[in-house]
Amino acid sequence: MTNVKLFKTNNIFTKIIVDGHSGYAAEGEDIVCAGISALVLNFVNSVDDLTDDKFELKTDDGYVEFVFANNPSHDSSLLFDSLVLGLENIKKDYNEFLSIVLEEE
Repeated sequence: MTNVKLFKTNNIFTKIIVDGHSGYAAEGEDIVCAGISALVLNFVNSVDDLTDDKFELKTDDGYVEFVFANNPSHDSSLLFDSLVLGLENIKKDYNEFLSIVLEEE
């Protein structure tokens, strides 16, 4: 299962941790893992290329930790909201392969 932890401060997303492989199918054929990875990678690249916001990024096999260095801009917040929307839509159809937890900091 892929575990996603979302962190909010003052009702604004500030951090995400994605850990694990979904286990939906064999590596290279896992559409759930591919969908999650595409959303997360696109989010990180979009914040990097389309905003001036600074962030810290840690990655390893099956692990991504992204955290804004400061309060995110409106554009980055919108990108984060879009990421969460996409993840929640995957969860609707593949609930047993994706866990999403929200923590308020």
